[in-house]
Amino acid sequence: MLNWLFKKKTVAPPAPVRPATPPAPAAPSPEVLAARAAEWSARLSQALGDDTALLALAREAPGVDTKLAAVEALAGEVALKEAEREFRTHDRRVHRAAKQRLAAAVATRTARETADRLIAAAEGLRGEAVIPANRLVALDRDWHALDAALLDPAQTARFAALTAQLTALMHERAEREAAIVRWTASAREALAGLQTTWLAVAQGVEAVPVLTAANDAAGALLAALPLGHADLALVDGLTAARLTAQQVADRAVVVASLDEPIEDAAAVTAGWTNLPPVADPRAARALDQRWDAWWRAQATPDVAAPPPPEKKPARPRPAPVDPEAVARAETLLQQAEAALAEGHLAEAQQHLTALDDAATPGQRPRLQGLWAEHGRLRGWQQWGGARARDDLVTEAEALATASAVPDAKVNARQQADTIDGLRKRWKELDRLGGATSQPLWLRFDAALKTAYEPVAAAQARVDAERVANLEAREALLAVLEATPPAHDTGWREQVRALDTFQQAWRKHGPIEHTVPHKAREALVARWRAAVAHIEAPLEAARREAERGREALIERANALVAEGASGRGRDLIPRVRDLQAEWQEHAKSVPLARAAENALWARFKAETDAVFAQREAAFSARDDEYRANQTVREGLIERLAALGADTPASELKKVMGEVDRQWYHAGDVLRQEVSRLESAYRAAHDAALSHLASSAQRTWQATVDAVIARHGLCERRERDGAHADLDAAWAALPAVPALWDRALTARWSGSPTTADSAVVDDWLLQVEMALDMPSPEAYQAARRDWKLRAMKAALESRQGSPDQAVGLDDGLARLLAHAALTPAQRERFDAIVGVLRTRPR
Repeated sequence: MLNWLFKKKTVAPPAPVRPATPPAPAAPSPEVLAARAAEWSARLSQALGDDTALLALAREAPGVDTKLAAVEALAGEVALKEAEREFRTHDRRVHRAAKQRLAAAVATRTARETADRLIAAAEGLRGEAVIPANRLVALDRDWHALDAALLDPAQTARFAALTAQLTALMHERAEREAAIVRWTASAREALAGLQTTWLAVAQGVEAVPVLTAANDAAGALLAALPLGHADLALVDGLTAARLTAQQVADRAVVVASLDEPIEDAAAVTAGWTNLPPVADPRAARALDQRWDAWWRAQATPDVAAPPPPEKKPARPRPAPVDPEAVARAETLLQQAEAALAEGHLAEAQQHLTALDDAATPGQRPRLQGLWAEHGRLRGWQQWGGARARDDLVTEAEALATASAVPDAKVNARQQADTIDGLRKRWKELDRLGGATSQPLWLRFDAALKTAYEPVAAAQARVDAERVANLEAREALLAVLEATPPAHDTGWREQVRALDTFQQAWRKHGPIEHTVPHKAREALVARWRAAVAHIEAPLEAARREAERGREALIERANALVAEGASGRGRDLIPRVRDLQAEWQEHAKSVPLARAAENALWARFKAETDAVFAQREAAFSARDDEYRANQTVREGLIERLAALGADTPASELKKVMGEVDRQWYHAGDVLRQEVSRLESAYRAAHDAALSHLASSAQRTWQATVDAVIARHGLCERRERDGAHADLDAAWAALPAVPALWDRALTARWSGSPTTADSAVVDDWLLQVEMALDMPSPEAYQAARRDWKLRAMKAALESRQGSPDQAVGLDDGLARLLAHAALTPAQRERFDAIVGVLRTRPR
């Protein structure tokens, strides 16, 4: 800038000389290219199987094909991931290949890991006692959701084999369960049939072979007992029924033989006496009745009577029957029958023992039948109890063996429940079947004690954890109890301390499950006292703070009412002040979350109402501004509609109306002011340009009309008067009056004549008036005119000398002059050309 001001020339720095471009190296020969390709191919073959070497080869290889081959040969995810990062910014094809290979490797790994999990789940199902069909279906669905192309063929074959095994196992177990159901139904039917048949045989309605066949069928059914049958009562019942059926059949054979002649009645009687008693009382009574009937029917003296029973000492004559005693005995009989029906032999024995002295003669047969049933059940119970105890000892020892395995995972609660269940079952057997042998009990007890050792260890760990939990809780209580009062720290610190304590306290779990039982009551009492020490004054302070917040809500409501009435002023600053007060209240005394949220929601609703009122006012104002904007945009469009062809009068009229309306139009949105003003100025300037163009065209038409009249005058002077010239003259538009008088006088044949020097002087003055250049020969005269004009202005305070002519007068004189020289005509034409471009 300073160099330009002081006209100092500066020398431009020389342009930098670019170094000559070195010539391009010559392309290698095909033999060299082939040798290089063979070398890289050999290196690639050596690196196969080594991801590190392949990755290094991909970095060093000059050709894209070699890089691609190295990346395609990568196998590990780590190498592929590194290759993807390596070529991310260059070698797009190599990067795309590495990215695709990495995605495929990740998908393959994920699919195979999922397949391994599904195979493991299938193997776990295979070991379960019951295979849920829904889980098998879910496994199959999840397997088919995998992409088979990504899986190892061994995995596919393994899962297919496991699926087939599980399906076969499910069918096998279903068939087994169905067989158990069918066998159970058949066993119950056989049991009922045996009972019906032996009663019919005992009564003589059916033959013994029928009972034998039914008994054999029941035996075949027991021999075909399906694996896994768990209804031992049904099996035992069917076995006992077969025994009873055999007893009935043996006696029924003897009774049936009584219909034939008997040679040795004593031998028959001895055989009858030696037969085992029949367990079914009804069948026994029926057989005894048939035997007694045969015995009474014997009339021959050869038949020896059964030996008389030993005579017991004569009892005293019984006392008269007491109805109440009969009723008590009947009650005892019913209780004994019920106890036997339910298998409570000890209870039944108590009732039967009491009945030995209380039963009446009519009740004795029932009592004897109950004693017989009690003896039969006692025998079965002792046999079954021995087996059950053996089973319990086996279970206890198996449990102990499983618990003694090192690093065995034992569910302590389940183990304890199992041990308790085994002991309860042993006690139940003692209650029902009498005492057992001491060695068997010692085995059972020792096994359960061994099995309880993991439970005891787990319980010890639980006790230690509970003690540690108690100590941690006491430490928390000590911290809470040491919290300074609110007047020293403020309520916010009190709330923080209480919240911190409660969060840490909850992390320790429920007290009833995590603290030793003995210390529980004292801990709870201390906890309640420590919490109440802070909560009681805090609640009082919170109640007072809630009243303060309610007052703020009422004040906010009053502001809403003021805004609705239209009388409110400075509402927004007042709302801001209220919000600041609310924040101060919230900082000083924090309320409970629920109460704080509820009060804040009410307060916020009131303040939002004030802001909504302001927004409504702003919206109304903005609507008014937008309406004003629409008016102004219409005015701009009206100006923009004016064109170059619009008449000048119309231009002036429209511009005047638009200017007035623009001035009276209302305000618009602030962000639209600049745009509208710019658009209005542009449209207004365009209209002014159109108006100026219109004046220019009008002036040019006027000048053209003057020149046309001047030309007609010259033609008439040269060619004479003619009608066509008169018509052309009449058709021309009007021209300024001064020029029209000069041209009319010349048209009428009265041109002016002047000396050539005078005409040159007129031309010079017109050129000076138009500020256009004059020929070189008239420059001295032009300077002389300027000096005389300056002298006249200084002496007489006039703007021009006496002999000066103006532009219009000088041009009128030139138009009226009829004898211009060629030089003068050239200067006249130049004057006319300049005059056309300068409207008046």
